Order: sequence, then structure tokens, then C-alpha cells
Amino acid sequence: MPSTTNSDRQRIIRLLIERVDVVVEGTTEQVDVALNWSGGFSSHHGLIRPVRRYEQTADYERLKSRIVELVTAGRSYAEIARILNEDGFHPTKQTNRFNKSIVGRLAKKFRGETEATRKRAPIELGQHEWTVGDLSSELQIPRTTLHSWKQRGWLHVARQLPGYRGQLIYWADNRELSRLRQSRATKWNYGDPPLPAELTTPQIENRKKS
Repeated sequence: MPSTTNSDRQRIIRLLIERVDVVVEGTTEQVDVALNWSGGFSSHHGLIRPVRRYEQTADYERLKSRIVELVTAGRSYAEIARILNEDGFHPTKQTNRFNKSIVGRLAKKFRGETEATRKRAPIELGQHEWTVGDLSSELQIPRTTLHSWKQRGWLHVARQLPGYRGQLIYWADNRELSRLRQSRATKWNYGDPPLPAELTTPQIENRKKS
């Protein structure tokens, strides 16, 4: 009995299937294939296409959250790879299964994204609180000058944001802003008598009353 060749199979398929519709879900790896058979019947099939970046995968955010969760729990990269494979996650076209090298690269990537997001997060300031950049813009005084004033005790530091080298937050109401402007406008040269205390001493009691 003669065997069926590939050409024969293709001709048979063309007789059985009238049309094939392929729909890709956005830029993800998810593909829906609709086979429209002769006689009016249609069948749908989900396929996974290769993509270059994890950001293109439909499960990217879930994968990211899972890896961050497992890293935070102290799991090793090898353990995380095993868990991801058991959970049904799939790498991009590099390989069929996660391994510790892939997990290590993703963990570093996600850590960088998290830190960048944290840095971009807006700072919540209380009444009359200023970052050094905002205070510099308000007073039209260089940051270096404000830093020097802080070292001398001329500025009131309200608090420091958490984290390594957390940013300093300053406090200055309208009266304090006026004092700082007067300090800036007062001419002073090295060797001159010190500026009056009312120009260099933060009015902390004003903060307690506000």
C-alpha cells in the first residue's frame, strides 16, 4: 500500500479546510487559530508563538510578582526555577524550561524595575515641607548654598526619607522663607562679623504652632 506523501496531505487539508484565521493577542505570545472546515464547522486552537522579550508575554506581571515573592521569601534561583516550571510558566524562546541562570537574570531585572519605580514615586510632603530641589527653586538659591547652610545649622531638617542615603526634607513656612531670603540678600564676606542670629537661626517654634 503506497504511503501518503506530504503533498498528498496538503491537498487533503485544502479540501477539508476552507479558511484559516490567525489572531495574535496584541504583541503577546498568545495566538488564536480558527480552522473553518468544509461544511460550516469551525474549531479554535490556542498556540504559543516565540517572542523575544518577557514583556511581550501575557503572564509577564504574574511572572514578575511570583519571582519577586519567591526571592523575598529567600528561595534560591534553582528552587525558583523548579517552582516556576511546576506553576506552568514558560520562558521565551531561549529554552522550554526555566533554569537558575534565567531566573537570576530576571530577578536582577525585576529588582532594578522595582527600585526605579520607587525612585520615581512622588514624595508625600507635609505642610511647609520642601525637598532641597523645591526649596532651591522657591528661593532661587543654588543647592550648594543650601547644603552649606544646612551644615551650619541655618536650615531646619524636618525628617529624612527611609533608605540608604535617604533624601532630607526641610521645613520652612512663609516666615522662614522670608528669613532665608534676607540671609541670601545680606552681603557677607570672609572676615566680616557673623550675621545676626535672627537671620541664621531656624524658627522651630513656628513649626510646632503650625
